[in-house]
Amino acid sequence: MASEVAQSTLVDGVAEWSVYNKTRSTVTGEPLSKDEIDKLTRYFHATLYLCLGMLYLKENPLLQEPLKKEHIKPRLLGHWGSDAGQSFT
Repeated sequence: MASEVAQSTLVDGVAEWSVYNKTRSTVTGEPLSKDEIDKLTRYFHATLYLCLGMLYLKENPLLQEPLKKEHIKPRLLGHWGSDAGQSFT
């Protein structure tokens, strides 16, 4: 695959980039395989599950016994806003 050099035009001596000019890709290699995508998806789901458990559960996060009312926090502390960052970290 031949890469094409990004082109700019000069306006008053300053290079001006345009979305309509040819660009080049900075990505090398091959796309992720279906197995790699599956592993990333399962990892992401696991991290979201942990975030959910931290928000709602006081104990029994692995559900080793049937969920009971005593396991759930009476008042939620936290919010979903930070979960994406926690998951990516």
